[in-house]
Amino acid sequence: MQELEKRIGLLRLLLADVQGKQAQVTDMEEQYKAQLSRIVDFVVYREGDVANALSLMADLQGKQDEVAQTAGHLKMVEERARAELDVLDLTKRVAEARSQLVELEGRQQELAQRLSHLPTSEVEPAEATGFEGRFDDMNHIQDEVAEVAKQIARLNSLITEASDRAARTIQVGKGST
Repeated sequence: MQELEKRIGLLRLLLADVQGKQAQVTDMEEQYKAQLSRIVDFVVYREGDVANALSLMADLQGKQDEVAQTAGHLKMVEERARAELDVLDLTKRVAEARSQLVELEGRQQELAQRLSHLPTSEVEPAEATGFEGRFDDMNHIQDEVAEVAKQIARLNSLITEASDRAARTIQVGKGST
C-alpha cells in the first residue's frame, strides 16, 4: 500500500508540473499572437517593409507551431497520467475495501459465535424469567449481524464495480498506445 501511495503522489506531482507547463505554453501563445499583431500594426501604420514583416511573421509562426505541438504533447502526457491515477485510486479503494471486508467478516464470525451461546427464541415467555436481558442482547446482536451483512454486501459491490472500472480504464489506456 505504501508503494501505491508513493506512485499516486508522484503522478499528482507530474500532473501539477504538466499544468504549470500548460500555463507557460498558453502565455507563450498569447505573446506570439500579440507580437504578430504588433508587426502588422507596424507595417500598416508606420509604412514598414513588408518583406521584413513577412520574415518576422514566418519566424513567429514557426514558434507558434512549436508551442502548439508542445501543448499537444503535454495533453497526451496529462491524459495518460490522469488515466493511470484513476486506476491507482481505484486500486487503492479496492485494497481499502478488502481490508474493511476482512474486518467485517471477522466481526460477523464473532457475532455469530456470541449468538450461538445465547438461548434460542423457542423458550416460552413464562419459562424465560431472568432471560430478558439475554433476549435484548440477542436482538441487539442480530441487528448488528444484519448491519454487518449489509456492509459486507456494499463492500463486495464496491470492490466488483471498482475492479471492473479499473479493468476498463486499463483496456482503454492500452488501446490508445
